Amino acid sequence: MAALRESREWLTAVFAASRDAVVLETSGRITQANDACARLFGHTKADELIGLPLSKLLPEHDAARMLKSGHSHAPGSAPELFIFNSIRRDSTPVQLEASVGAVALDGEPHSVIVLRDVSARANLEAQLRHAQKMEAVGQLANGVAHDFNNLLTAIRCQTETILAYEQITPTTKEMLQQVVEATERAANLTRQLLTFSRRTPMQPSTVNLNDLSTNVTKLLKRLITENIVLDLQLHDPLPPVCADASMIEQTIVNLAVNARDAMPRGGRLTLSTALNYVDANHVKRQPGAHEGEYVALRVTDTGGGIAPAVLPRIFEPFFTTKDVGKGTGLGLAVVTGIVQQHEGWIEVESTAGRGTTFTVFLPARRDLATTAAAIPKQDTGAMPVGNEPLLLVEDDPQLRKLIKATLEKFGYRVTDAGTGAETMRLWEKHSGKIRLALVDLILPEGVNGLELVEQMRIRQPGLRVILMSGYGEEIPDLEQKAVPGVKLLSKPFDPQSLARLVRSCLDEKTP
Repeated sequence: MAALRESREWLTAVFAASRDAVVLETSGRITQANDACARLFGHTKADELIGLPLSKLLPEHDAARMLKSGHSHAPGSAPELFIFNSIRRDSTPVQLEASVGAVALDGEPHSVIVLRDVSARANLEAQLRHAQKMEAVGQLANGVAHDFNNLLTAIRCQTETILAYEQITPTTKEMLQQVVEATERAANLTRQLLTFSRRTPMQPSTVNLNDLSTNVTKLLKRLITENIVLDLQLHDPLPPVCADASMIEQTIVNLAVNARDAMPRGGRLTLSTALNYVDANHVKRQPGAHEGEYVALRVTDTGGGIAPAVLPRIFEPFFTTKDVGKGTGLGLAVVTGIVQQHEGWIEVESTAGRGTTFTVFLPARRDLATTAAAIPKQDTGAMPVGNEPLLLVEDDPQLRKLIKATLEKFGYRVTDAGTGAETMRLWEKHSGKIRLALVDLILPEGVNGLELVEQMRIRQPGLRVILMSGYGEEIPDLEQKAVPGVKLLSKPFDPQSLARLVRSCLDEKTP
């Protein structure tokens, strides 16, 4: 009897001390529950659960499944595992893992249900799946961008060349200009693909978000409809951030366009800034957040709000609730990519019938002095020309032919090749004569453009080089390496950009 009493006391102690919720059930009603169970479901004491039907604690369907499992098990047999979603007493969702077995107490069969909150694990698994999906889509986007930018370069250069002819009629010129504008939009779509996958190179500078927000409102006024009021609310003074100004501007525009579309009958669009200190409690509530001082950028609309069922998916690439042809589903995915590149995060609050607020958090940088970013002026002068011998290395035959013709139009003498092996054969004959090499970064036969340049520079160390790339992700790496005498040219490009960069490289003084 003493041993039996000790065994019962030991089991009672384990039952009470368990961090997992433990429930004993018979005839569909709870006969015992520990304090962990009470805490899990938002009750003060375990006694409050005694006598309740199991279906009062758990979703009716899942409770029925577990009762069936418990009643069909023999005492001591292996338990059955269930994973399901439930709701706590305060209406907050929770994902539970339940292990159901059977035991005989005082000669009566009981179901033993051990419940564990696995919400945190489920969230981490969901984040991992999302990250893997983003990486896969990013790799796809990068590959598509390379081929797509080659095509856009060809279309853009050919169109610009035809536009330069004096004989074309005004109507034809207008149509060709529309082609140029279409290639610009297509190039922007490619940049968005690369941005959400975080493969677009950043050009960081010291930025004051108040100044940037003030400047971007001029653009927003043209984007929104007349029945929408634009309200600017700025926190002053505001510490600067280290950011790519054009990317942050794109973030604001994307969020503002979403806000506009959420208010087809009009409303108020508010763009505001604030200074926030993010504490440990905030970090616990928000995945991706970090403690510290942050500048907050908010875009708020007074639209109908985002449906709860849709909210978890709004940052997914290509997800859209708009009609076919009216949205790419990239807007918020692009914003996510930009914000993460800036070591920040984005939060969303939405209330049905009242509207939505997106808040972007960027690290405050009080150590930086705010300076106005210089706005580059477009050179509208005559195209620079020359007659120097150049080498062009491009694996796409159509694009190679087009770039060669463009360079020859500007007076240059061009030798061209399509592979690394062909290039080196030509280099045996022409090294020492070539003043500048234009080399595609991605080449067939296992050699990339930078490796090819290194081989060419063995014979001609001072060779000047322009590396052309249709990808986004290699550009930051190359910029960090800062290879002397090497300039970068991102595809798609137009004849004017090509001519200016070639002339600039040739005229640059040797250090």
